[in-house]
Amino acid sequence: NWDARAAAAKALGACLELLAQRTDEQLRRRCEEVFVEADRVLQSDAKFLPGVLLALKELLHSNPPGDLFTSARRMDKVVGPVRTAIASKNRTVRLSGFLLLPGLARAQTWGHRVIKMDMSAVVLGVLKAIDDQQDAGLCFRVLADLVSEQKLLALPWAGSGLTKAADVLRRTSRKGKGPVCWEAVEFVGDVAAGLGREVHGLLVEGESGVLEAMLDTGLTERTWRALQKVVLASPGLKVAIQEALLNQIAATLLGPEADNDSLCVAGQPTGDLEQQTQALVCLADFDWDGQPREQMTQFAINHVLGVIESDLKLGIRKAAISACCQALLPPGLALRRGKVADLLSGILGRLIAVGGADGDQQL
Repeated sequence: NWDARAAAAKALGACLELLAQRTDEQLRRRCEEVFVEADRVLQSDAKFLPGVLLALKELLHSNPPGDLFTSARRMDKVVGPVRTAIASKNRTVRLSGFLLLPGLARAQTWGHRVIKMDMSAVVLGVLKAIDDQQDAGLCFRVLADLVSEQKLLALPWAGSGLTKAADVLRRTSRKGKGPVCWEAVEFVGDVAAGLGREVHGLLVEGESGVLEAMLDTGLTERTWRALQKVVLASPGLKVAIQEALLNQIAATLLGPEADNDSLCVAGQPTGDLEQQTQALVCLADFDWDGQPREQMTQFAINHVLGVIESDLKLGIRKAAISACCQALLPPGLALRRGKVADLLSGILGRLIAVGGADGDQQL
């Protein structure tokens, strides 16, 4: 049972983490005992391979760089079963092998020349496994961990990973069928964080369309936080991503025909309140640096103030207030006389009016 094995391995990892808080000697001794037992079990019956690999994964995680895997013979006892698992036709065995790859990648960065494994070649197997929808999430988590461990060494296959992410998201986004594969969304952000400016070429020159596929998943926190990582890694994409998000926020609050110049006349946005609240949280917390201040202020007047002044639920109104205060009045903003100052003065007056008239103390 995969879930039972995974839970047991997680418990093992928690125990090793507690031991690490005591003495190095205690951790080394227990890791040695686990390794010897794992090797004994594996030698006795190959059917225990998935469980053994999950245990070894926890050992690699708890022993960086440690002295448990410093010999070629020891590492062979890890790499050998991983090779066997990755080549297996059994899904459970294959996935357990994939999960060890980030640990081996970390070991390679320690300078272990004893590890003879071409990660780029092995990754092809992980990319292929993404085609099986039930395994896609786990595979994207493995690939994200590999990028985190190997950084620029992941460049040869990162583009293929982004293309896979776009394909999966197009199949599962709100415009597609089935639940969104959020691991694919987070993978894109992790690739950006791991590769830094090198990701720009993959996103701009490549034809994956992954950013458009991410935006189709909606304005959830997981999506816009991943996009924030892309913006930090590739400033050249900032304005395009900001404008796409603003258009989507407007459409979410006022309907698909809304744009940045339309007015919230009735002050009662229609549609899903949860999605609208998510849109307002995105407006409050995303980095809008670089957007013209007048445009952002007018956006608040057109799309946000009507929500604050409505009789909607407290949660969405508080999110709207936060959007006004945090996104549109950033700390340290120096205001001079002019249109922006007049617009902000109007916003402040309307906020004060709501605060004085509304019976809810929180508002």
